Amino acid sequence: MKVGSLIECHDGNTAIILQREMRHPGHPQSTVRSLVVQFMNGAKPHYSWLSAEGRKISIFSVEKVLSESR
Repeated sequence: MKVGSLIECHDGNTAIILQREMRHPGHPQSTVRSLVVQFMNGAKPHYSWLSAEGRKISIFSVEKVLSESR
């Protein structure tokens, strides 16, 4: 899952990843904690929250990656 990838959330909303937030920043083997996304249909689902960077979602809200960015 990279910046620019197209994802589908568990309720069917699609989004583009704008930024990844790591669980342990600076550690080379850190896992992803949350994603800053832009929803394709302008949705504001209940499982997302607004931050200074944009709309964040938990990594556990992602159902599948539809298109991987290169």
